[in-house]
Amino acid sequence: MDAFEVNSVSVTMTDVAKRAGVSPATVSRVLNGNANVAEPTRKKVLKAVEELKYQPNLLASALVTKKTKALGLVLPDVSNPFFAEVVRAVEREATGLGYSVLVCNTDDRPEVEERYLSDLRQRGVDGIVAAPSLEGTSAMERVLEAGYPICFFARDVPTLAVTCVKVDDFRGGYLAARHLIELGHRRIAMVSEPRTVPSVADRVRGYRHALQEAGIEGETILTTEETSIRAGIVVAEGLLGPNRPTAVFCANDVLAIGVMHRLRREGLETPRDVSLVGFDGTVLASVVDPTLTTIAQPIDQMARAAVEALVAEIDGVRDGTQRIVFQPVLREGRSTGPAPG
Repeated sequence: MDAFEVNSVSVTMTDVAKRAGVSPATVSRVLNGNANVAEPTRKKVLKAVEELKYQPNLLASALVTKKTKALGLVLPDVSNPFFAEVVRAVEREATGLGYSVLVCNTDDRPEVEERYLSDLRQRGVDGIVAAPSLEGTSAMERVLEAGYPICFFARDVPTLAVTCVKVDDFRGGYLAARHLIELGHRRIAMVSEPRTVPSVADRVRGYRHALQEAGIEGETILTTEETSIRAGIVVAEGLLGPNRPTAVFCANDVLAIGVMHRLRREGLETPRDVSLVGFDGTVLASVVDPTLTTIAQPIDQMARAAVEALVAEIDGVRDGTQRIVFQPVLREGRSTGPAPG
């Protein structure tokens, strides 16, 4: 048996150094991504690592570098397809930079969010990506006051000096309503989440601005406390009646699909009787029938920006006080059409 063919659990950095013919310090530099290593040497070290199936001792590394190479991801509802796609995108970007990700689901409850924030810090994660809860920011404020690296995602708290990666929600609301107006609709309702969420409030403002710009007086805004297909089905009750709207803009794709189901129960077809527009651009928009017209958020680009900004703050390259805003895009499906004659 080759002297180096040992159980991967017992393989040490010294073993890797012997196999590669370099010093343990050189192995350490390679594994930590130090650029001051010649390419042939780096390749020899990585080959030795692969041959020996070497697994670095992360705890020992953390004691030396003061970094665990782990990030926390705190989200309100990972069953929502938007946040499920955020998890996938953030994990992909973090893994590419050598980080693992711990995912926490808060159900938009401040007390749960506070517990997870405390737990993540005790576990020593290097930084946190978070979509803040709808109510209360005290837990987030304490994290920031402690100088802990954090990046908000999709949801902003304008009063806090923190990096935030989001989409231009006002522009998204405007694009949705404007699309329906251009199709000839004049009775355009909106189904909204609670407007205590700044991103939702901005979508409502964009919707209103488009209506006012077109000279459309009056508005119908129905609000639901939940984000689910069931909530969309329930809230759609308020859209029915003799003066029902000919078009509806929903604050997210999930609610739009719920509204679509309820309209279908009433014998109304989309878009023949009622056109529908969602928001987020999740996979749901492409699998329903008819496919959903939606305001798409560039989730992959946003995740990359959030992870890179957070890691830059962790590494001390820049501080965490920037707002990174992406532009939404109207993605047309078959759920919108001309207003009924």
